Amino acid sequence: MIRLKYNTLLNFLVSFILLASLTPKALNAQDALVNGWEWPMKIDPRLSATFGELRSGHFHSGIDIKTRQREGEPVYTIASGKLIRISVSPFGYGKAIYIQHDNGFISVYGHLQRFTSKIDSIIKVEQYKKMSYAVDLTLKSPLSLSAGEQIGWSGNSGSSGGPHLHFEIRDNGGSDALNPMQFGFQAADWVRPKIEALKITPKGLYQTVNSEPSSQIFKTEGWGLVYRIGKNDTIRVGGKASIGVSCVDLLAHEPNRNGVYAIDMSLDSVSFFSIKFDRIAFNQAKYINAITDFAERRLSGDWFVSSKKLPGNLLTSPVYKDQGYIHLSPGQYATLRISVLDYAGNKSLLTVTLLGGDTITSLPSYAKPAIHGKSKLAKWNEKFNLKWSTMELSLPSGALYEDYSLSVDSSARNSNLLSPIYRVGSANIPIHNKGTLTIKYRPGKLSDTTKLVMVRLTDNNSFSAVGKRYRNGRIEASLGEFGRYAIAMDTIAPQLKSLNVKENSTWLVGDSLKFQVSDDLSGIAQIWLSVNDQWRLYEYDAKNRLVFTTVSEALMPGKNRFLIRVTDGCGNISELSYTVIR
Repeated sequence: MIRLKYNTLLNFLVSFILLASLTPKALNAQDALVNGWEWPMKIDPRLSATFGELRSGHFHSGIDIKTRQREGEPVYTIASGKLIRISVSPFGYGKAIYIQHDNGFISVYGHLQRFTSKIDSIIKVEQYKKMSYAVDLTLKSPLSLSAGEQIGWSGNSGSSGGPHLHFEIRDNGGSDALNPMQFGFQAADWVRPKIEALKITPKGLYQTVNSEPSSQIFKTEGWGLVYRIGKNDTIRVGGKASIGVSCVDLLAHEPNRNGVYAIDMSLDSVSFFSIKFDRIAFNQAKYINAITDFAERRLSGDWFVSSKKLPGNLLTSPVYKDQGYIHLSPGQYATLRISVLDYAGNKSLLTVTLLGGDTITSLPSYAKPAIHGKSKLAKWNEKFNLKWSTMELSLPSGALYEDYSLSVDSSARNSNLLSPIYRVGSANIPIHNKGTLTIKYRPGKLSDTTKLVMVRLTDNNSFSAVGKRYRNGRIEASLGEFGRYAIAMDTIAPQLKSLNVKENSTWLVGDSLKFQVSDDLSGIAQIWLSVNDQWRLYEYDAKNRLVFTTVSEALMPGKNRFLIRVTDGCGNISELSYTVIR
């Protein structure tokens, strides 16, 4: 009994030492003001997303500041500097501002509703020059801004999922994003992170977890500092295995499931994997598909950070030992500890007892990989080419994170498609550098090849366009993900509907003319809005399929010939025209 208590105490002491080593040296809000930074908004600092949070295809590169669930809150500069870039897009950051500060950092403010007049006047000149709502302007003569000067109002523009301000601090000429919490941009947080599940994956086909030659997921129990797996069972591991953890951070007063700051995994107090989110290089953002369990995310929707070091993972922030694998001899007991930390220093710890088990010499029938069509080994650091029937797949060096045996096959087309359906690799395998997929197609004499498009089929057999380059009897598209592909034809014009405009309608200053737009396949490629044959500026909210313009922006006093034209990716056009009166 005395021995047991001593070991328990020793384990806790070691755990606290490991956790303490992860604790960030953060500035608090008061320090931020002392160092010349100010909050970009004059409301209580509350966050809906943290830096490094796991997102589809990238890490979150800033913090999301709550705006009381509404648009129109004033946004200010955090320090004096020069406005160097303004961007407007129906996607991504929407309306965004980039400010270069004297200390070399760049602050970014995204998803704005609108800019202040002196900034808006600059970007409008560019929009009218290019006759486009979407523009990305780098200023040749940067505009000087004072500390605390208002630059716009918070909004929900671009790919935002709700009203908030996306805020970043960039370094290295803008190519790296830094954790804004390092500069004191923090919110109240005394809640520990939550560890939700453990995943253990055998390295090879004949290695096991609890005698099974496959990954095993264990839900956790506990609260506060201490977590354990359900029933607190000992897990048997035969041979080498990698470890995955599903965890989130919880802030005070907030329901949001945020990203954690740091994770450390150790076996008998020896760390074999650790990561901190202090800095993210934008050219490394896609390596999120290598640091997380890509297949698990696709199959279950759950995020697991994986200890496994993939050969093609060039992300610089994780620290690995033995490529992130653990290895126990048969009969050997060991203690696995996973420490999770948020930036405020709140810590959680999962402790699991492992026992070295036996490997197996033959696979059960359900564990044997099925072979269909044609297969070929693709090495992650070499070019790859594979042909099957009328389809050809090409991958550049570095397209994959590790070697895979890629297989292709085909099945009969359905009535909505013009070619067989080709299954290319497995959708559970991530692609880092895009490849090229081509499918031969010989159109009839009267066919319009501009309407041909390559499509990717979903699990429920709906499909979306991925490319439409037709040349020399082939349809070619960039390949960003494996899956099922075929050729279709898009001859249907976009949907265009007036929401409030009628023939000979009368408008007052302050009114908005609104239209609903959408396309079923190749997507909206161009929107043209003109009044009396002159292009006029409009707003395009892609996520809500909404196009609108204001009376003051578009209409002249008296009668106006109003035209809106929408073109999809295959050149199909819809348009509406009206006589409207101001």
